[in-house]
Amino acid sequence: MDIYKLFSRRKLGIVALFLLAPLLIYLISQSQSDHFRPLVLGVGEILFSLIAIIGLWMAAKQYRQISKKYHVAWLFLLIAVLSTLVADLFWRFSSNPRFFDLFISAADVVYIFEYLCFFIAMGVFGAQQFNRIEWLKRAFDISIILIATLLAFLIFVFTPAINLLETRNNTGSFLLMLYPLADIILMFAVLAVLYFKPRKVYLTPFWLILAGFAVLCVTDYIFGLRMIKGVYSVGNMVNIGWWYSNLLLGLAGYIQYQFLNRKENTEVVLQKTTVFRKWLTSWAVYFPYMMVAWVYLLFIIYHNSDLNLTRELLTGLGAIFGLVLIRQVVVIAENRQLLSSLSRANQHLKLQTQDLRGEIEKSSIIQEKLSYDAMHDALTGLSNRVLFTNRLEHAFERIKRKPGLVYSVLFLDLDNFKSINDILGHNAGDLALIELGHRLGKCIRTVDTLARFGGDEFVILLENTEDRDVTLSVANRILVELERPFLHNEKKVTVTCSIGIVQSIHGYRTPEEVLRDVDIAMYTAKKTGKAKFEIFNIEMGTAATYQLEVEGELHRAITNKELFLQYQPIVNLANHKIVGFEALLRWQHPMRGLLEPDDFIPIAEDSGAINPIGDWVLRAACEQMVNWSKNCEESNKMFLSINLSGKQLLKSTLVESVQNILVDTGLNPRQLTLEVTENTLILDEKVVSERIAALHALGVSISVDDFGTGYSSLYNLSNFIIDEIKIDNLFAENIAPGKKNYAICGSLIQLAQKLGIRTIIEGVEEAKQLEVFASLGCDMGQGYFLARPMLASDVQFNIFEEKNFQLPT
Repeated sequence: MDIYKLFSRRKLGIVALFLLAPLLIYLISQSQSDHFRPLVLGVGEILFSLIAIIGLWMAAKQYRQISKKYHVAWLFLLIAVLSTLVADLFWRFSSNPRFFDLFISAADVVYIFEYLCFFIAMGVFGAQQFNRIEWLKRAFDISIILIATLLAFLIFVFTPAINLLETRNNTGSFLLMLYPLADIILMFAVLAVLYFKPRKVYLTPFWLILAGFAVLCVTDYIFGLRMIKGVYSVGNMVNIGWWYSNLLLGLAGYIQYQFLNRKENTEVVLQKTTVFRKWLTSWAVYFPYMMVAWVYLLFIIYHNSDLNLTRELLTGLGAIFGLVLIRQVVVIAENRQLLSSLSRANQHLKLQTQDLRGEIEKSSIIQEKLSYDAMHDALTGLSNRVLFTNRLEHAFERIKRKPGLVYSVLFLDLDNFKSINDILGHNAGDLALIELGHRLGKCIRTVDTLARFGGDEFVILLENTEDRDVTLSVANRILVELERPFLHNEKKVTVTCSIGIVQSIHGYRTPEEVLRDVDIAMYTAKKTGKAKFEIFNIEMGTAATYQLEVEGELHRAITNKELFLQYQPIVNLANHKIVGFEALLRWQHPMRGLLEPDDFIPIAEDSGAINPIGDWVLRAACEQMVNWSKNCEESNKMFLSINLSGKQLLKSTLVESVQNILVDTGLNPRQLTLEVTENTLILDEKVVSERIAALHALGVSISVDDFGTGYSSLYNLSNFIIDEIKIDNLFAENIAPGKKNYAICGSLIQLAQKLGIRTIIEGVEEAKQLEVFASLGCDMGQGYFLARPMLASDVQFNIFEEKNFQLPT
């Protein structure tokens, strides 16, 4: 709600009643007798003075916390009205209104003080900060208006009044004409507010103050004129003008109070007076010049009149023209100053423009470098994934226009590059990558695109490969180029790579699909021997899809209790007694049925799921062994064998996990054997040796599974703490005296016996195999011929409870 919505019809009625109140009181006083009439008039004067005092006090009080400046202005208006009330009391009740023999009374002194307060209030309202030249211009404008107003006052008020006083021999009352002069000076102050701070005059309170001063000016003029003529008497209708003046001032204070109390937005109020505000602001500029024309018109009309004011008119006209000339000099000086400032600003702008041009050039260079960096690898300077993908998208577009075009994509991943960083340092690895980038660049054409995707991965886009031999030729050149060792500090370093190939991007919709399949082909090359290339085919995609599905399903297999263990007995070949069990993991998949370890363990190792699965297997198997021990003392002499993957062995928390499981389950460490493959032993010799030693310190036995099929080395038997070797069943096929495998197995068993290492033959499927290995002195055996894997409940019932399980003889 703004100030214009403050007044409902009811409030407007109250305001109208207030405005009619002075007239009503005057009419009431006229109906009274001569005795009561002065009393009613006195009450009226006090009443309307109090209304003005209360309204102005409300505005001044409300401004105390908002603006000290305007608080002071409204306070002076309040003091002025209080002075009026005091002067009225002096006028009515003083027995000696004159000061000694002077023509001025005590009331006149207070009235003059009233005008002084009004003038100060207007000065505070109009106070504004301008520069020196602007102050001079406005001061000259106000001076021109003041001189024109004084000349008008001299012609129309003062001179006629003096002539009238002389004819009536009443020169002692000429001071009464000073009141209209004071009113004119007051109106001049109001004009200064309008001229110096025009925004304030568009608010309703200012217009009410202006109206109050106008009524006061007219009333003072009529009062002075009637006093000079000797026709003024107490109770004259002139008094209504002073009442209305006080009433308007009080109403201005009240509305200002309401305005501040409701926290009205001044800008919202000003928007309602946009047209008038623009009109008044535009005409205020021309007002001083209109006053010049007004004075010139006065001179033409009155220079030969009976008033005999030629000298005063010439003086005023000369003063005004002098002020106009001086003002023009000030304007010229201002224009020169503005031109000088404009010249300096233009010069400064030129300098800034030059600086800006330089900054733009620098920014352009930086932008070009950022664009280059965004599209290229920082280490090798080759294209990066973003640029390669962009080139591949362009290839798709060109194929749409020319379907006969053929593009091939090669994905390279270095084999065992991590070892170079670990052994020679990352600096050597970076230099090798840079050199590799140069070598790969020599293997392709200028129209082809070579990119580094990060780490040790490189991708090549070959154009115009309608001839499949072009793609294969590039792949072979790369493999041959990498056969040459890299030199680092006079050391030769050999790096190989696995390459996946998509021979045509026809049928693909997005670069992501191409990169997905070429990545699958690269991993296939890595899994099938490394230092080779593989061309993507549908079977690879099916295998990759299967791997992704199984990876996702493995994470919920433990939670859903889809994994379970079977236990295959391990038999002493000398006395044909069961001496232990190997825990074998199985997966009862809800859709794919029963899955053997070879179907999902490699995928679990690639995805990282092998660690939580391995922990579950170890804990479940140990708990089961302890349960058997509680029910059958015979099982206390048996051992439990559990497979351990390479990733499990390299896990830093493996030893701690095994120890915690042994403590939690209560299994005797001597009953636990952990099986590792030969290939696991060469992953990281130092770390593997430390893990095996720590496990052995717990009392756990270490067995080498599939011995003889991996990177077999007699050095491993002496370098690692090994308690047992399991001879792979490949050596058991068609074994017979006189065959090589017979001699090899015999030698291995004899060597193990001399080193104090137990031996187990895996995969015994025939009685003949069992007989041969028993004759060679092999300690233990396991296989389908001896016993198939069984559930824990079957072991409990058949072996430990009923003891009806029969081993072959």
